[in-house]
Amino acid sequence: MITNNNWIIFNGQTGEVYPVEKFPFEIGTGVGADLKLQDPDLFAVHCSVENGASNGISLQCAAGVSGITVNGQLIQSKSLQSDTDYLILLGGHTLALRGGVGVEEWLTGLDSDRWSVFDSASEQYYGPFPMPAIIENAKEGAFKLDWVVHLDGMGTGARIHQMLDAMKVSVKQALPPPPENSDEQVSGHRTVDPDKGDLTCPVCWLQFDTEDIMHVATHPDLYGDSVLGEDAATRFHTTRFDEHNRALDPKGSPCIEMACPHCRHVLPPEFMDSPARIISIVADSGGGKSYFLAVLSKLLPEILFREMNVVFQDANPMGNAKLSDLRTALFSAREPSEAILARTVMEGEMYARCTRYDREVQMPYPFIYSLSKDGKPERSLVVFYDNSGEHFQAHIDINLQPGAQHVSSAAGIIFLFDPFCSAEFRSMMMESDNPETGEDQSDRHDVILAEMKVRVQKLRNLPSAEKVSTPLAVVVGKSDMWIHALPKPVRTDLISDGQLNLPALTENSALLRAFLMGNAPKVVGNAESFSSNVQYFAASSFGHVPPVVQSADGFKSAPDPTKLKPFQVDAPPLWILSQVTPELVPTKI
Repeated sequence: MITNNNWIIFNGQTGEVYPVEKFPFEIGTGVGADLKLQDPDLFAVHCSVENGASNGISLQCAAGVSGITVNGQLIQSKSLQSDTDYLILLGGHTLALRGGVGVEEWLTGLDSDRWSVFDSASEQYYGPFPMPAIIENAKEGAFKLDWVVHLDGMGTGARIHQMLDAMKVSVKQALPPPPENSDEQVSGHRTVDPDKGDLTCPVCWLQFDTEDIMHVATHPDLYGDSVLGEDAATRFHTTRFDEHNRALDPKGSPCIEMACPHCRHVLPPEFMDSPARIISIVADSGGGKSYFLAVLSKLLPEILFREMNVVFQDANPMGNAKLSDLRTALFSAREPSEAILARTVMEGEMYARCTRYDREVQMPYPFIYSLSKDGKPERSLVVFYDNSGEHFQAHIDINLQPGAQHVSSAAGIIFLFDPFCSAEFRSMMMESDNPETGEDQSDRHDVILAEMKVRVQKLRNLPSAEKVSTPLAVVVGKSDMWIHALPKPVRTDLISDGQLNLPALTENSALLRAFLMGNAPKVVGNAESFSSNVQYFAASSFGHVPPVVQSADGFKSAPDPTKLKPFQVDAPPLWILSQVTPELVPTKI
């Protein structure tokens, strides 16, 4: 077996050397990182070198990281072979990694000021140069963006555009004259590989690079798109910019909206500026996800600003409109019948119809918010996905219905357990607390958790016995109907002195885990076989037993707007955010 002393990391910017002396060896900006980097675009722990019993030495992205570029490829996880060179792009840093026999000799051949450029078309080498010289040559057009750059002494590298994208270096193009007959022409189609690129569309989940991004025409004569249809504004690849670096459409109008080159949906304004943390909400059909998310979108901004001075705001008002409508419907209702929210179904309004691999599919809308704090440079995007429970049924083909793929890249997962669907929990409720509505009360929680595990392992290419480290919040909902059966009350002092009170959360989690072990042990078993980082919560979106009212679809339980008093709905996402953005949501230990 390869020992940890055989692996060495060389910083291609500074020339510093870091022996990998322990596993996991964590790389990021946090104070506890084994290799600490200064970069606002990186997480506290961005990636780590692992030594797993099942798959040996590997490089793993941290939860919430959409991917890192290794040897020119975007990866989530990569097995590392001894006596092989690896060039890792992390923001403004390039790290050379190698293990095995002779790494000391390999190290003596590296120099942070000696980088070479290779033109594969002419098979011509240029250099060596220090990295700043390569950047300047690329800016001036002397080096093409698809040329390969590598550190002398290494047998691998990355394309210049990948390095510039990682470093967020903008290569400005000169403003060319308008094309002839521009009144009749729209920029031609460009073929974009859906499985390659440093960026991932939050709607269709296909990949692309920065130069592949399309723009949305603003001129009133430019309507019609080959993917979205004749009523959509034209999407195009720009070749012209104005003095404010805004793309110009073929009619010369400035454009500010960008679009995915695959599904053509508009990308959020901060898409390229801040790292995105995905929080996936998973539950069975009718498990209360829509109510939970509607309540959460109201409470989370309030408590974050009031208790921690953190601003949680809408980063994509147009894309978040559907969730805003749900929140308005719930909190502006005058009577229970007006507060009924439609459950999330795969063909419902919470889904976007889009094209993936030439097939039209339904994908859940991303609800995107920004997280920031005055006086701190850190800024993050938080993306919520509300999935239909049908996506996690075993008979649903992940290729035909790929909407649940975001779970594999999530920074955290919130799993809602509906006590109405558990015979053990129903027996604890008084008859008035368990209204008969004719709704399906089949218990499929353990099946959904097991299926979620299988799908994540397939998408991440993990061994079946390997757990993920993704924070998993198991939320036992509708707590007002069963919480009286706990042996003692749950703690409510969840925030203290502007910090999340971790001991209180841990005590509540242990209490609820023991309670679930007595009433729904399969849920505990499936959750803890999926993730090594599980926390248990009690929550209620309403804070009262909802009355049964008649609707167009029959009798349904609905909240009474005059009695709305949500209970600890914000605790699960606060815990997840404290795990992935500790600089913004600190904890009290």
